[in-house]
Amino acid sequence: KPAGLWMPYWMAFTPSGKFGLHELPYWPSGYREGAEHLGKPVSHGCVRLGIGPAEFLYNWADIGTPVVIY
Repeated sequence: KPAGLWMPYWMAFTPSGKFGLHELPYWPSGYREGAEHLGKPVSHGCVRLGIGPAEFLYNWADIGTPVVIY
């Protein structure tokens, strides 16, 4: 649970596991960040995905699938 948040469908893309792809996170208070945060630099290096697409990608990608971020 990096950063103290629950990040559904977490998939690390660095060997350290510090950064990854995940669905919009939940804060400990239960607040869930909304879609207005997608595509904006609000994280510390992760790639946030919307509700639905994150689950699809999680179920589709095998461990070791290359990730290229521009």
